[in-house]
Amino acid sequence: MCHCERSKDSSGGLDSIIANDNLTGQGVATIKSSDKVFKTAGCQVWVKSR
Repeated sequence: MCHCERSKDSSGGLDSIIANDNLTGQGVATIKSSDKVFKTAGCQVWVKSR
């Protein structure tokens, strides 16, 4: 299982989370220029699409 999270800062507080999800298999994450942190756990290598 893969967990990914977009955050507005690196404080680790619940109020800093913009979006998060648990993925099984292939997934897509849209990272906005206003996001400050993107972190994952248990995921395969992410590939940037154009």
